[in-house]
Amino acid sequence: MKSKVLIAILLLVIIVSCSDNPNESGSYFVNGTVFYDGEPVGQALVRLSNSSRYNMTVITDDSGDFEFQNVPKGTFSLTSTKNLENGSFIEKSDEIYIDSDCSFDNLVLPDPVIMHELINITSQSITITWSPSNAPDFREYKLYQGLTSGLDETTGLLVHVSTTNNDTIFTNDDLNALETYYYRVYVMNDFGRMGGSNIVSATTLNLNLVENGSFEELSGGEPTFWELVANYMNPANYIIIDSTAATDGINSLKLHHESSGTGAFYEQWIEQYLDNSLLVAGANYSLTFSYKADFDRAEHMWLNLNNPVIDLSLTMYIDFYNDNEWRQHEYEFALPDDIGNNDIRMRLHFENEGIVSWWIDDVRIVRLD
Repeated sequence: MKSKVLIAILLLVIIVSCSDNPNESGSYFVNGTVFYDGEPVGQALVRLSNSSRYNMTVITDDSGDFEFQNVPKGTFSLTSTKNLENGSFIEKSDEIYIDSDCSFDNLVLPDPVIMHELINITSQSITITWSPSNAPDFREYKLYQGLTSGLDETTGLLVHVSTTNNDTIFTNDDLNALETYYYRVYVMNDFGRMGGSNIVSATTLNLNLVENGSFEELSGGEPTFWELVANYMNPANYIIIDSTAATDGINSLKLHHESSGTGAFYEQWIEQYLDNSLLVAGANYSLTFSYKADFDRAEHMWLNLNNPVIDLSLTMYIDFYNDNEWRQHEYEFALPDDIGNNDIRMRLHFENEGIVSWWIDDVRIVRLD
C-alpha cells in the first residue's frame, strides 16, 4: 500500500535533482538547450524562479542554449516558452532541485495546439474546435472567451475545461446576436501551462426577435405567439390569417376595419412579448414588415414597447396603395440604456378610417449594431 502511495506522489510532482554529488559552494550555474520539433529553438524565453523571490529570465541563442549563473541552492521552477508566428505559444515547466551545477541538454517543447476556424455559427451559439495536445504530461484544456483580441487567462472568461486529451470540441451557447467573440485554449499540466493556442474569432448571426413573424405557425386558426385585437365594438372588424397572399411562406395577416364618417376609426393592434435576455440595452434596432392594402392613403401607426421600466410609443407613417403590390416598411429605433429584466410587450397599433383592409407579413425586429 505504501509503495502505491509513493508512486502516485511521484506521478504528481517531478523534482529533478541536478547532481548526485552536491557541493557546498552555495552558488551554481544552470544551463541547457531547448528543442522543438527535433531542432534547437532560438529566441525562446527561459525563466528560473522560486518562492523566495528569485526570478530570472534569459533568451536562448540561435543554438537553443541558455545559462543562468550565481544560482543559490534550493527548489526552482524552470520554464521554457516560445512564441510562434500564428499567435500561439508553447511552454514546458519542470521543478528542479539545485545543489550543484546543472545542465539540461534536452528540454523539449510540446507541439502547439491550433484553433481551427469557428463553425456552426448561429445567432446564439458558436462551435469551437482545436488540435489535440501531444504532451505526455497533459492534464487539461482551458478554453477562454473574450470580446477583444487581447485575450488571455486574465482578460477572458473561462467557458470550458476538459481533462480528456481528444475532447477538442465545444459549443458556446447563450451568446448575443451580432456580437464578435474571441477564443483561445490553454494546455495545462500539473505545473501550469504548456501552451496557448492562436486566437480565433467570429461574429454571431443576426436574430429576428419576433416569434412567428411570418404567421406560418397556427393554433386554432390563429398565429402562435401573437395576440390579435380587432376591436369588436364593431363586429365587422376582424384580423384573420389569409393563406391566399404572402411574401414569406403561405400565410399573411389580414386586418379589416369598418367605420363611417371622416375621422371615425377603431383602434386595432397585434402584439407579442420580446425575450428580454435577447435584447441589448442602448442598442439600435430595425422593425421591418411587408404590407399591401386595398385603399390609397397615408396613415400613421405606432410601435409600442412596454415593461415595468420602459414605456415607448413610437409613431410611424405608411403610404398605402390600392395596387395589390407588396411593399416593405422599415423603422429604426433605439432602446433605452435601462430596459429592466422583464420581457417587453411589443405592439403594432393601427388607426385606419373607413371600410378598408390591409395585409402584413414577415414582421422582423433585428439589431443594427
